[in-house]
Amino acid sequence: ETVSAGVRTARKSEWLRSALAHHHCPDEGVDNEIVVLATGIDQYLQEVFHHLAFPSQEDSVSAEDFAALCAVLGLRGTEDATRKLKDEEFRDVCAALPEHIPFKEFHSRLCGFFRARSSAQSAWRLPVSEDTELVERQIRLRWPRYRRRNRSSHTERLKKVSIFFPEEVAALRELVEDLRSALQGSDARCLALEVALRRERSSRTTFPSGCKAAALESSDASEKLNPAPDGAQRDGAKEVERRAEEAREALRVGLQRVRLIQEQAQSVPQLQSRISQLETELQQYRCACMVFI
Repeated sequence: ETVSAGVRTARKSEWLRSALAHHHCPDEGVDNEIVVLATGIDQYLQEVFHHLAFPSQEDSVSAEDFAALCAVLGLRGTEDATRKLKDEEFRDVCAALPEHIPFKEFHSRLCGFFRARSSAQSAWRLPVSEDTELVERQIRLRWPRYRRRNRSSHTERLKKVSIFFPEEVAALRELVEDLRSALQGSDARCLALEVALRRERSSRTTFPSGCKAAALESSDASEKLNPAPDGAQRDGAKEVERRAEEAREALRVGLQRVRLIQEQAQSVPQLQSRISQLETELQQYRCACMVFI
């Protein structure tokens, strides 16, 4: 059973799974948002757990919801046949689920699934060779020459950079942290909605044959009496998708600004060296003028 394409598109399909995989096996080729999300993986999992446990008002997630979450994330039973079942690191993520799963086990099962497979070749990562890594490094380090007409402009701009650069970096780091939290919260809500949708679909298809007609009649009567909840649920899903899109766009803008400032910071030593050279030349010219005088 597949998940709605609209919800998949709104949260870039597999953020949580990609963030978990990157956290346990870093990959320089992943998108920037995955790198940012992976820096707070514990908070990410806590957000998902909170939204799954909130409807029941308990500090645990049901086994049904956990299995549905694993299905949404695409974590199928991939147990290594060469390992024993008692080896918890390589067991199926949904093996021997208790009726209620606290956060500690929720965290342990999801992280253990990726931790055990981090040393093996991952099916979700593209191959990265030495050549592609070299190209990526050159792209990150490349920056056009920073030319100015005279020495005074060099000195003036260097002073401005040295004064405002630390404050801007601190502000942008705080902005990225806020955007990361907002993006994790939005994606956690999307995951909770997908799990609820799967649970609702499965409940509709598991009625006994003798109760099927009565259940259909009850469902029709309920829809006639309460037509509003479906519309409200659709509106809520659209609102979550819209907020996730806004958070992702804001995160991209923030990351671009951070990258720009980092590249500008790399040019500061060159500017300092050029200023020292110009000052030395100026001192030599002054000495030469004094000799002629």
